[in-house]
Amino acid sequence: MQNKKLILALALFAVFMAVWYGGKILLFPHREQTKNQIEQQALRPAAVAAAGQFVNLIPEPEPPEHFDRPVHHPAEKIALGPWVDVPPAKVIAAPPKKESRRISLGSKDPNSNYDLFVEIDSRGGSVRHVVLNKFQAVGDKGQPEWEDPETKKVRKLEELVPVDPNGALSYLLYHFDPKSADKDLAGEQPLETLGVMEWQVVEAPTSSEPTGTQRVILQARVGGVVIQKTYSLAESEYHLGFEVRMFKADPADQSDLWFRYQLAGAHGLPIEGRWYTSTFRNALFATVDIGNGTTVIDRDFQDIRTIGLKGGGDEVLRGPDYFIRYAAVGVQYFTSAIVVDDKQEKQGYLTRARPTLETTTVKGTISKIPDLNRFELTVADKTDEKIDFHLLDPSITKEVVFGLGQQIGVLYRTEPTVGGKGRAVAIRLLPAKETQPVFENDITVRVATEPINLKDAIDEQHAVVHKYLLYNGPMKPRLLAQLEGQANVSDELVIRYESLSLNTLIDYHSPGWMGREISSRIGWTWLVIKMTNLMHLLLGLLRWTGLPYGLCIICLTVMVRGLMFPISRKAAMTNIKMQELQPEIKKLKEKYKDDPQALNMAVWQFQRKAGVNPLSTCWLMFLQMPIFMGLYYALQESIHFRAAACWPTWVPWMNNLAAPDMLVPWGESIPFISAPESYGSFFYLGPYFNILPVIAVTLMIFQQKYTMPPPTDEQQAMQQKMMKYMMVFMGLMFYKVPSGLVLYFIASSVWGFCERKLLPKKKKPAADAAEQPQESFLQTLLSKPGTAKETASGVTTAPAGAVTVSNGNVKADGKGRNRVKQGKNKRKNDRNVVVETTDGDASLFQRVTSWWRTRRERMNDWWEKLREEAQKKNRL
Repeated sequence: MQNKKLILALALFAVFMAVWYGGKILLFPHREQTKNQIEQQALRPAAVAAAGQFVNLIPEPEPPEHFDRPVHHPAEKIALGPWVDVPPAKVIAAPPKKESRRISLGSKDPNSNYDLFVEIDSRGGSVRHVVLNKFQAVGDKGQPEWEDPETKKVRKLEELVPVDPNGALSYLLYHFDPKSADKDLAGEQPLETLGVMEWQVVEAPTSSEPTGTQRVILQARVGGVVIQKTYSLAESEYHLGFEVRMFKADPADQSDLWFRYQLAGAHGLPIEGRWYTSTFRNALFATVDIGNGTTVIDRDFQDIRTIGLKGGGDEVLRGPDYFIRYAAVGVQYFTSAIVVDDKQEKQGYLTRARPTLETTTVKGTISKIPDLNRFELTVADKTDEKIDFHLLDPSITKEVVFGLGQQIGVLYRTEPTVGGKGRAVAIRLLPAKETQPVFENDITVRVATEPINLKDAIDEQHAVVHKYLLYNGPMKPRLLAQLEGQANVSDELVIRYESLSLNTLIDYHSPGWMGREISSRIGWTWLVIKMTNLMHLLLGLLRWTGLPYGLCIICLTVMVRGLMFPISRKAAMTNIKMQELQPEIKKLKEKYKDDPQALNMAVWQFQRKAGVNPLSTCWLMFLQMPIFMGLYYALQESIHFRAAACWPTWVPWMNNLAAPDMLVPWGESIPFISAPESYGSFFYLGPYFNILPVIAVTLMIFQQKYTMPPPTDEQQAMQQKMMKYMMVFMGLMFYKVPSGLVLYFIASSVWGFCERKLLPKKKKPAADAAEQPQESFLQTLLSKPGTAKETASGVTTAPAGAVTVSNGNVKADGKGRNRVKQGKNKRKNDRNVVVETTDGDASLFQRVTSWWRTRRERMNDWWEKLREEAQKKNRL
């Protein structure tokens, strides 16, 4: 009854959502704005739009210091009040900014031999843009993106380091104050000179059609030191070769010259599927043993939430026995990392590394607008905290309703000022309801070197050289070897990436005391990693056969559950025996209801005599756990399922197995369910209705009802009812799980039903023996009875190697066959012969053969009977 009510509630909910969505479309259709309306709305000032009919109640602001342009629109006159007639300040035109030179490496063509496209910028000698041309881009909603969404013929490429509209660049190099360059001072801030100046291009590729290894050399001079940055890109590689070369500008100078620099990482790595993902921009660092450079001492993981709360991350320091190998910014599937090259004599020149918060967000209310380039924001929930923001581009105020008293979100960065603490510069203005710091906050990683003495570096040939790999690719480099066709990567390169400890980006114990002190020490982490890699190998083999990705997941699930069938069968048999003992245990509970200690002893002795050990099922589940966890992690981290359709791409459903199935879009206006301000709550489900989690939870509920025994007391009934409700909560928790994982759960539940069918049914008491159903064919094949037994009809089953006939006598067959040789007339009179084999040592093939022989003889009897009846009719 409870199950029927639950199913009815789910069905009513689905009907309600369908009616609500359909009514929304029919009653409140979305009307497209004309081009003229869009232009008029863009020209309409935010002050009038915000004030509406209360436009005359806008409070008067403080007198501004100056204006950049004259005031013409009435709304601006209302906002400025009595200072409207103040003449605008004279604007002095800034000199035109010199355009930096941009140099391209690699190719954007997915069919080229290059796997990367990299754009180098001469400003700061930096990297402006990185594209992975073998991977398709996935948008904020989790849908694969196309250059033309209508035709869906040309894939939009994955921009791992996108072009920042505000001009932020990656892999910038800064130097420390020359006066203190001989000291490694904690907390010292570098100078920005090298990061903002124009670098001289010494060498650049000349061919318009890139081939082989391309190289760019840029050079800058500061404080008597010449610094050269060399970028190189080879075919079929996911890293940039990077060298920093330092030498004196004056070769005649023989004195000590100390130099120390900081290298920053990448910016703006995209977050896919913002409404369902749980992985954002995180920082990862690895330190390795000085002796061999491959043994990982520690991998430090810092998530963006912690970095945002602290305003920056924790430092990772070099130790006496280990050095820093890499510093990376990672999202769910990809990473951009600074890796110290192992093909150099000295590798331990980095002394410290740290993640830094480059841009951050804040929500609040506009409390003051001193002028058109500034505004003051009162931070939400902190009325005593106010931030004065500067607008480098006043046009960003058009992105939101901008006016006094309006609630907005601000994405900003802090710029240093001379003799001050810095100023907050607003980059974007966002609606307050849609502002989520985990999406908007941007981080990078910065590494700093030890003091370098350039006394002997008198020219370029004697320069001090530091070599790096700027890796831009999947978080799990091992999966590169499974890419097909033009995207295939050599095994030697994958081995090199793993020798640089890049495999620890994912293959490492979970952060925290539990993972570090328990899981890793007992070998649990190692076991789960091995099982995960084995599942990746099996998935690669299945995909090599040409099967669709969805079918690969189902096949892998069946393979894993099939291999684990002996263990799960033994656990199920133990549960069945425990169910059979429940009536006797209930009697013991009534007998010893006043003595819990005696009850426990009696139950234990009773179970021991019955040959049942309740703890054995726990050990069996523990043995299966590494395999199931390996399969779970393999489906979660596989780049092959990202932007991969379960079936042909023209079907607009399940076209990204790394995202929820997104069957029907129901918008972002449902309170608590899909409204943006509800993001992060337990009941937030996102803007799509996903059908696969509903199917998975329904199957789990039916499986639970099918496998659990009927309750023997009120307490057990209450526990089973709570488990049913927990299934619903699990459905809410797994609602935003990728569809590939939900396919695994569904296939696993269906296998559980089939597995249950293969098990013998629970024995019933003697009074109900006549109602006991006959075992199925598969149950007969898998069971191996070794002794004679009496069936409900009174027919005695023969022991091993015997044949039983209808008169109850056992006829021995020396060959162990269940064949009875009879003539036609005799067989005609003995059609009710019961022939069954009970050879306990018979193989599965022998039992199948025996079953087929019996069925064939019965078919022959039926055919002879049919023929004899036909002959009788002909005689008549």
